[in-house]
Amino acid sequence: MALSSTPLSDVMGAKISGLDLSRLTSTQDQQDVIDAFLAHHLLCIPGDVLAPADFTRFAAIFGEVQPQLYRHRFHPQEPLVSVMKSELTADQLAQPEKIRVAGWHTDDSYFPEPCKATLLQAVDLPDEGGATRFCNLTAAYETLDPAMQARLEGLHGLHCYDTKRASARAKDRTDVEKTETDKPAIHPIVRTHPDTGRKSLYLNFNRIDRIQELGEQESDALLDELFAHIDQPRFHYHHAWQRGDILMWDNRCTMHAAVPDYEPRVMRLHHRILLRGDVPV
Repeated sequence: MALSSTPLSDVMGAKISGLDLSRLTSTQDQQDVIDAFLAHHLLCIPGDVLAPADFTRFAAIFGEVQPQLYRHRFHPQEPLVSVMKSELTADQLAQPEKIRVAGWHTDDSYFPEPCKATLLQAVDLPDEGGATRFCNLTAAYETLDPAMQARLEGLHGLHCYDTKRASARAKDRTDVEKTETDKPAIHPIVRTHPDTGRKSLYLNFNRIDRIQELGEQESDALLDELFAHIDQPRFHYHHAWQRGDILMWDNRCTMHAAVPDYEPRVMRLHHRILLRGDVPV
């Protein structure tokens, strides 16, 4: 079966068919997937659930697999894979705005060199619900009026492990993990993609504490305005997971958020890999 890609929506995303995940793909297949990834920001690759070692080998085709922050999530067979378990309580479902992963975010932005991409494979899923939302930050930037684009140039976000602006508090960390995340990272609000040259917003509403060049009130007002802009459905794609799906998304120009709408005490389980990135510019 020949490799092909089919758009998942008009906003972003493509489904890749004809890719054999059980073996290393040809050089041309690899380039085709990379091209689709850069064009669509998000790829869905359906198939059977991969063993952690196979998942890691597949991910390494597209970049350097990096260790992740939380040691307690390391897969016992492959520490470069994190086990992401989500089991909601009735109290959480009563206040979904307090569920941190339900807020718009991009992975690892509190590091000076955030990961460039996330690969997430569905292992166990609720019978209903549990989708993931994605936001196209390239489209969100390109639809800003020129005056706002000019205003944002030269501004930088202060990305912290936790911020009072987030609706829920960040997870506790070990002493080692605290040491690794004790300093904020400063990143441009408008980022230029290193592979495509296109500009996008670079935001993380769970981690941005303020805009460095502005006072607190002006910073809060501008971040609130940007949140209202990106929170429009015209920039969003909702992915309804199937077991075995691998999603690979570009953290340099997207945000994502979990949808906490499944029954309490039902397990939602994914395996996650991060690919090493570079300093945002």
